[in-house]
Amino acid sequence: ISLGESESDTATVTGDGGDTPTGKITFFVCGPTTNATACSDANDSEVGSPVALSGSGDVATATSASFTPSETGVYCFLGLYPGNRHYAPASDGSTTDECFNVYPNHP
Repeated sequence: ISLGESESDTATVTGDGGDTPTGKITFFVCGPTTNATACSDANDSEVGSPVALSGSGDVATATSASFTPSETGVYCFLGLYPGNRHYAPASDGSTTDECFNVYPNHP
């Protein structure tokens, strides 16, 4: 994206037992760095408030609040799912799927 634009992240929780995943996803962002670097919630910025999952069947999703970087570089998202009585906790901080580049905004 160009500097000044916003980005958001979407988390999908897929089950296998017919129960729709419930709960909230907490999103974090880290950066800027020069290369894709996995986030860890201990030292990253939370993006908005936790977001409730919505869906049906075995699949539910949540989308983070928008994040507007203030500098160029590489940023990465981390999504944390605390689990519920049917599903175990999970997270996704993959540098392949969760990172994006911020380039200078050219007029």
